[in-house]
Amino acid sequence: MDITTEGATPSSPQNDLEKTSESKIQKPIKIFFCYAHEDELLLQKLQKQLGALRKLGLLDFWHDRDISAGTNWQQEINQQLDEAQIILLLVSPDFVNSDYCYSTEMEQALERHRQGTNYVIPIILRPVHWQGTPFSHLQVLPTDAKPLSGWSNLDEAFFDVAEGIKKVVEAFLKEEKTQDGKQIRTNKPDVQIVHPHKIKIPASFFMPRFGLRNIFFILFCLFLVIGNNIAWFFVTQQDQLRASLRSTAAANTYWAVTARRGVDFGFNAAHTRLNPYEQIINTMNAIHLAPLWSYHTGNSIYSESAVINSTIYIGSRDGKLYAFDASCSSACQPLWSYQTGGPIFSSPAVAGGMVYIGSRDGKLYAFDASCSSACQPLWSYQTNDWVDSSPTVANDMVYIGSNDNRLYAFDASCSSACQPLWSYQTNGWIDSSPAVAGGIVYISSFDGNVYAFDATCRKTCRPLWSYSRGRALVASPAVADGMVYIGSETGEFYAFSAACRNSCQPLWIYTGNKPFGSSPAVANGIVYVGSDNGKFYAFDAACHNPCSPLWSYQTDGSVYSSPAVANNVVYVGSRDGKLYAFDAACRNSCQPLWSEQIASSIDSAPTVANGMVYIGTYNGDLYTLGLTA
Repeated sequence: MDITTEGATPSSPQNDLEKTSESKIQKPIKIFFCYAHEDELLLQKLQKQLGALRKLGLLDFWHDRDISAGTNWQQEINQQLDEAQIILLLVSPDFVNSDYCYSTEMEQALERHRQGTNYVIPIILRPVHWQGTPFSHLQVLPTDAKPLSGWSNLDEAFFDVAEGIKKVVEAFLKEEKTQDGKQIRTNKPDVQIVHPHKIKIPASFFMPRFGLRNIFFILFCLFLVIGNNIAWFFVTQQDQLRASLRSTAAANTYWAVTARRGVDFGFNAAHTRLNPYEQIINTMNAIHLAPLWSYHTGNSIYSESAVINSTIYIGSRDGKLYAFDASCSSACQPLWSYQTGGPIFSSPAVAGGMVYIGSRDGKLYAFDASCSSACQPLWSYQTNDWVDSSPTVANDMVYIGSNDNRLYAFDASCSSACQPLWSYQTNGWIDSSPAVAGGIVYISSFDGNVYAFDATCRKTCRPLWSYSRGRALVASPAVADGMVYIGSETGEFYAFSAACRNSCQPLWIYTGNKPFGSSPAVANGIVYVGSDNGKFYAFDAACHNPCSPLWSYQTDGSVYSSPAVANNVVYVGSRDGKLYAFDAACRNSCQPLWSEQIASSIDSAPTVANGMVYIGTYNGDLYTLGLTA
């Protein structure tokens, strides 16, 4: 990009900036960022690209995160808008749909632009219909108004934007004048942003007075530019090919490993909810996630999907277990479905060539995983009440709870007329899904107890230990890094040592103000869990006592959805109907990388596999989201 007037002799931007810096400008040029909070990650990246100018003392940034506690925020924003010389409109669907950004801040900025007291630059972050908006008459960035999210290389995209902003800054600096020995600056320079293909070059530039040496030099420069672009093209193609090969290899690994180990509620038997094989969706491209297809079942979906053997399994409150082809990309229909005798809140587990799921008709069902149409159960077992608990398969055993207050254990090798090897009677119903790790089976009960059983036991099994605060437990435990985590219906979140074998007590307890109905996820030294108060919490897994959240994020609805972690991205749903994605590397004041309003409410847990995110909704839809750019 360049800023020029026809016939003018361009000077070196770098020299201009160095001279300006050496002249010690009294005040830096203030930039005001007008943006939607959903785009905060992109805002931060833009600030980094402009960081060099800030370090030179040429720029000063301001946005609403700089407002101090207790400050009149409306008054502060108005003051900063009045003081800013450059106002950047970070345009996206969320920006356009924000009444405050679009109507209040933008209108005030444009009015000052019309008065000539500042300079407004719209920056197109993500695709949106911005033509015809009040700022559509202004020159926008990046080049050719191509949204930042559509560039194959985000660093190049932000560099392009930073270059355009730098040209405006240089124009401001040229407008500085000296009067009575004092430096003054006009707020708005006489400047026009011109993209490379629009630069007007005087005809005299090519006149013979430049000589053959100059012409050869120009041709040599053009040769270098063209050669560099060709090289860049091939490097980009190679990078894309490598990325494609890595994605294919990761997908093959996922299918192979899950086929061998199986998939449980929470991805594995320990319920860590971490998929370590995802290589497609990451923290950089998660902003491009969007629904690819959805299928409407006959009632709400609380079940979590299991993705294995190129098949998606999920239950619905309409009483059906559904199976879809994971390779389908649009208008997908079930390969098959089976109608049980009651609503399904349980999530399927797939292992050893079998698909297991519970139903509110009181049965545990087992299907042949190789079946692809008109599938019927190989066997089912009738308990004495609802089976909302999700089965867990580990060590050749199938564990599941029931609202008849019992934990059941079956032989996973059984294929017909199967009966429990053993069961244990608690004093409350069991909605929790058993977690199995380190030779121990952990389960919680509505009687307020956390129970631990020896996983090698095959008959008349009794708990190795139990712990009770007399408070109801319905969430499922997660076991990772030598710890057992579980939340309660009365707002306590517990952490136990997985090494304990008798008389076990929590190492620490965090007391919230609402139930923890979400089951925790553990990854990269962080424990994630949602609460009925609408907050999504992150705890340090290394903490031992007393422990408080590293950070929390407030959604607009209760968080009963259990989080999932894949490729450094944390996903969770909320009863506000949004699916959220966070950067797993974040340790404080974390904001979503991305969110999508897909329903009126979400209790189902997300499942991430091979570049797809699967989630059920209260509206009864199974959504499949993938990258659209």
